[in-house]
This record gives sequence, C-alpha cells and structure tokens, in this order.
Amino acid sequence: MINHKYCPYISFVVNPTEVLDNNNLTDLFHVGDDLTRVIETFNRQISALNENFSFERLSLNRVDLCCDLTLASSDEVAAYIALLRKSNCKKGYKIKGRKIKDYDPNIGFLCENPSAGVSVSVYNKAEQLKNIGRPKEAEKAENRLRIEVQLKSKKAIYKYRQYGSNSEQLEFIIDTARERIRTVLPDILIDADYYTLPEAIRIVAEYKSGKKRDRMIRLLELTSKKHSIRLGAEQLMLYDPDITPKCIKRLKENFHAINVNIVTLGRRSKGAFLESLIGRL
Repeated sequence: MINHKYCPYISFVVNPTEVLDNNNLTDLFHVGDDLTRVIETFNRQISALNENFSFERLSLNRVDLCCDLTLASSDEVAAYIALLRKSNCKKGYKIKGRKIKDYDPNIGFLCENPSAGVSVSVYNKAEQLKNIGRPKEAEKAENRLRIEVQLKSKKAIYKYRQYGSNSEQLEFIIDTARERIRTVLPDILIDADYYTLPEAIRIVAEYKSGKKRDRMIRLLELTSKKHSIRLGAEQLMLYDPDITPKCIKRLKENFHAINVNIVTLGRRSKGAFLESLIGRL
C-alpha cells in the first residue's frame, strides 16, 4: 500500500515463475510458459481482497525483463560486474549503488534513466539469494550472472507497441524480451571484448597508425588509470585541446570496429580475456 501524496494506491508485485512453482526464485519465466495460468491464479488471489480487482482492470506499471548467463566461475561473474562500473553510460543514465542502503556494489551493478523509465541491473544471482536468506536456491544459481532491464513506467512499457489488454501487452514484451535487453545494453557499455591493458595496446598498435593510434592508446591508459571511460575521456580532452567530444565519439567507434573494449581487465584479473557481455547474449 503506497501512501502517495496525491493518489494513494495498492501495488501488486508478481513473480510468474514463483506462481507456477511455489518458492522458485531461481528460474526465469520464458516464452511458452503458462501465462494464462499465472493471470488466473493472480485473479483468484486478488478477488479475495476485492471482487472488483482483476489483472485487466489494474494498471501495468512495471515489467522486469531478465536473462541469465551461467559462467565458468564466480570470479568471471565478479569480473563482469567490476567492468560494468568502468563502462560508459549514455546521457540520462546514472550509476547507482553508492548511497543505497543494503545494496552491495561488489555483487551487483545498477544504473537508472529516470526520464526513460528504464533501469539496468546486473548481479550475482547466487549472492543475491544468500543475502535474502535462501541458501539452498543459491546453490542452484552458482556462477550465474543475471541481467535485468526494468521497465518502470507506462512510457517504457508501451514504447514499442501498444495493445488493448494487459495480457496481450505482457505477452508481447515476453516474446521480445531478449531483443529489448540487447537494445538497451549498448546505452551503458561498449559491445567489444575485454583484454588486459598491454594486450589492448598491442592490438590497437597493430591495426592503427599515426595520431589516431596514439589517441586510442592514450584513452586506454587514462581509462585504466581513472577506472572510468567518462573520466578517461575528460582527462584526454584536458591534455589535448584539439580533442573534442565528437573526436571521442569517433575514437569509441574505432575501438568498436576492431572489437577491443576501452575498459581493460585489471592487474588482479585471473584471466587475460573476456568476451563482450552483449556478445554472450
């Protein structure tokens, strides 16, 4: 029950997988799963509170689109989360977590675009389950990286297509979930593979020459030093007044063209290479 200043309301949160399989907080709801049964079960539950309540009479205000990657180790899960923190959110997105109570930035990455009504959350599913007191489920989710794109407004939910009923709209969103996730992720990270700094410099030097090569290498070094593409780019523009934001955009395109990420693996990384997160989807 939300005590909104102007319009108090009741919010119902539904986990479809848990409806179909009681207490299942590990698996995801997929295309082909029984959405009709979920809605019927939901209607039975809320009609007990008020006979006028039903799925179709309520307003659909949030949908979380999820997919999982089962990785080789927990170290690999942690590596992707750390790399995301250094990545390049487009204008409108803000990385969260530094001042959120009970949010552990070591096990998850969270960023939000309030005007678009979109949040992106990437986290260690096993650690999240441990934190809410579900150790048995956590064992099933070992080495699992969960990626969520949260549509948190009507504008975000109905952006691509609008149906007359909640069930039709929800079914469409489920059918296109992975496509939508792949559309949103480039707003917060570059679709390119991760290397150590020396290896990334070697690849750039091999493919490029002259001023372009030198600027790309300098951007790699500054991003590694500042632990952020944005801060690295700002520092590069301070060093060289001829470099403009438009130049930075072209440098990023050059990195994308040779499939090398500007963000590099840290010195303590247990591996020398990680595939692009978008590529793994």
